[in-house]
Amino acid sequence: MHYIRFLKPPQITRDAKVPDHHILYAKITVVNDLGESFLWCDIPIEATIRDSNGVTVATQSLVWKCEKRQLEVRLALSEKKARKEKYKPPYQLSVWPSTGDFTPYNLAKVLSINRGQTNRPADGAVLRGLSATFKATAESIRPVIYRHFKLNGGVTMSIDEDTGESIARHIWDAGVILSALLEELSLPSSTPPPGLRLLGDLIKTVPQPSVLELGTGCGIVAITFALSVPDSRIIATDLEEAAEVASDNLEQATNTSYMNLDWSEPLPLRVAHENFDLILVADCTYNPDVVPYLVSTLAKLIKKSPSVLICLAMKVRHASEAVFFDLMKEHGIVQVGKHSERVGNLGDEDESVDIYLFKGAEAAKVLKRVSGLV
Repeated sequence: MHYIRFLKPPQITRDAKVPDHHILYAKITVVNDLGESFLWCDIPIEATIRDSNGVTVATQSLVWKCEKRQLEVRLALSEKKARKEKYKPPYQLSVWPSTGDFTPYNLAKVLSINRGQTNRPADGAVLRGLSATFKATAESIRPVIYRHFKLNGGVTMSIDEDTGESIARHIWDAGVILSALLEELSLPSSTPPPGLRLLGDLIKTVPQPSVLELGTGCGIVAITFALSVPDSRIIATDLEEAAEVASDNLEQATNTSYMNLDWSEPLPLRVAHENFDLILVADCTYNPDVVPYLVSTLAKLIKKSPSVLICLAMKVRHASEAVFFDLMKEHGIVQVGKHSERVGNLGDEDESVDIYLFKGAEAAKVLKRVSGLV
């Protein structure tokens, strides 16, 4: 998938040539989740400013060209027109593929697009972005970009990411796909794929499941689980540098909380004393230097919660990620399920997100005797 991102926060300045005008200026890019590959095809882009009632204030039609690395947005806001039309600030800038063929409005569409279950011409998705709100005066705009996803039942989940080219504090493909699957598995009418049967059963049959997420990042996985399974209790964890964005996002789910957890250090007391039913991990195996600490942390958690189910989502990016599976075997952590979802990429080769289920050795033996799954 690809993501529209602001290279820097949008800026508003007074137009020197037209006294009652302010100019909103932004630079965007369209990249994959790691930010190292730009969208390699032409698509129409629409940049629109709307007021707090959703009324269009200004719009600009652009084209993202396959050879481009960035695109400039320039929109004028007229104070005279604002008074005449009675626009209601604050305003917000949205940047999106104007055909509508590439932007999922809900998590279910992320899956349907990537599974080819749609008549849209797109083979993949480009996720839209929205700025922080602002007033039509020369002022700084918060350096974030929001992505909105509609969940089953009409609830809209808002994920706040950083602006800029850094890969930190952004959502990634495996997190989006895992979130979409968690929502799908929570639906009463859903039948889990064979490789995710244990996860589907847990979601539907365990009362008030206690859930831990490692490496939550922006918190999309934890928030999706919390909103899809309202009786659950989730602790989302990451390093200190993720605390601000994760904590802000998690406020929209009252059954979640955030805490710092460094895999290279002892488990925090609150985590060590909790008996978890499920551990969620997404997009955390790409750096082989930290994988030993991740696996060691999982092994510690299994000792505290012997029957816990581990659900890990990954998009393999390089061969060195195989060390994760070697270390899991060394620690006696057994794979008990696997499922793959296609990730279509416009102008590039398709990829896949793999979802693995694991249990500790003793729990896996019990599972094998009971169901023959392992």
